[in-house]
Amino acid sequence: MSRGSSQPTSEASGRDNVLEAVVEAHLGGAAPKTRRPDMDLRVVELAEPWGRWQAGTRGVIVDAFEDEAVVEIADGHGVTLDLLAAPYAVLAVHERTGCTR
Repeated sequence: MSRGSSQPTSEASGRDNVLEAVVEAHLGGAAPKTRRPDMDLRVVELAEPWGRWQAGTRGVIVDAFEDEAVVEIADGHGVTLDLLAAPYAVLAVHERTGCTR
């Protein structure tokens, strides 16, 4: 377990790894990424397998940048299972009337 949560250490460390990579890139002198606030909190579906997740897995964009998004994968109770940094090319964005890529 990690930091008093009910999530296994491997899940917590996966989220920490994504966040650490972003912080390290920023502190290492990388230029700030251009944000895409129009994509924040959009429901997405993986159009192809990404990381340990199968195509069709749904999530929510929690941080949107010009070239990629950080997607939260949660269980049916809203508990975060993973945070993925994925390019938009592997994400299908859900619209009110369906899904677009």
